[in-house]
Amino acid sequence: QHRDVEAFEALRRLHGTLEASVAIDWTRLDAEMLAEQQALTPADLRVPQVRAAVLTGAVLILAQEAPLGAAALVLAPLIVTDLGLGSGAIAVGAVAWLALALLALALVTRGEQLRFLRVVLGAVVAVLGATFLVAGVTLGGGAGAWTITISLTFLVASQSVLVLPACQGAIDPRIPPWLVEAQRRASATGWALARAGVLIAALLVVIHLGTSVLYWGAFVLSFASVVVVLLRLPRELKV
Repeated sequence: QHRDVEAFEALRRLHGTLEASVAIDWTRLDAEMLAEQQALTPADLRVPQVRAAVLTGAVLILAQEAPLGAAALVLAPLIVTDLGLGSGAIAVGAVAWLALALLALALVTRGEQLRFLRVVLGAVVAVLGATFLVAGVTLGGGAGAWTITISLTFLVASQSVLVLPACQGAIDPRIPPWLVEAQRRASATGWALARAGVLIAALLVVIHLGTSVLYWGAFVLSFASVVVVLLRLPRELKV
């Protein structure tokens, strides 16, 4: 209690009485919420609200990882070298994707509206990028190589700018307060496992089967992702 008073006085001197009161109230609420956190159990999944939120969380993980945007980013130097475009294309791609990463960081901290619509849009853009990716394989030559490079940029952009920022904390409001931390840990674990699986699988495909197979895999997975997203997320938009 004494420390609360000291904190309130410090905040009041910095920001004023009203702002200090609000900040202290939120801090106390967060502390109470943290003390009430429970583990997510199978019994919780029998609650329709919790089950729906967990299912939506799984769909969001699928939307983030299935189009292979992360794999395209990690394997970019290998892919560009395979296309014969040289170090200049690698440098241009690195600068473009760094800009996308900075934009994504800004959107994570600011974007709160229309989350699920942005996920749907990102999934659709990923399918378009993957479609042109396959078209680049059939074109061949310099035109095909640049088509593939631009398509990979679209693929990464759809994930970095639209899907990933929109997914951060998207289902927290749909989870009971005492399960929020458990849900966040489960989502983080699921996302990490999915990301690791995608990167390892993509690397193995490139090594043993070639980049063209990876492009077709990106197309198939992107299409599957957009189908699942369109089947699931419109229900969440109505909530």
